[in-house]
Amino acid sequence: MNKHAKPEFPPIQFLAVGEEEYVLIPMRLLRAMEDLEDLEDELLAARALRERDSRAPTVPAAVVHAIAGGAHPVRAWREYRGLTQEELARRTGTSKAYISHIERGMRQPALALTKAFSRVLDAPLDVLVEAITEYGGGKGSSGPADDAA
Repeated sequence: MNKHAKPEFPPIQFLAVGEEEYVLIPMRLLRAMEDLEDLEDELLAARALRERDSRAPTVPAAVVHAIAGGAHPVRAWREYRGLTQEELARRTGTSKAYISHIERGMRQPALALTKAFSRVLDAPLDVLVEAITEYGGGKGSSGPADDAA
């Protein structure tokens, strides 16, 4: 086949049903369009990866999905790292009960404790502070720097 020749597709049909207009296309054309969309997604992802600032913090998809699903950011990171509330409390010098209160949105951690969470959970501090603030923002509780551990 000539590399400049256009592929042969059956004609596209236009239909009108009442007030609505429809287009009937061959399945091969639909699949070709889907393949092009997939290729575009891959190219955009590759470009984003090339242009990404290597110093910018990253958040694992599992953490993002957990937070988007309503999990407290500390819980999302803790579970991602495979830690229990008890282990996180021990490593940050607080109590399991206090971790539980934080994760249920009943308390906001002090900035010093948030820094400890960041260190133990290997989570970017600025991302963690922002996520905790956003989570607590709608709950009428204090900000991360307001509550003592």
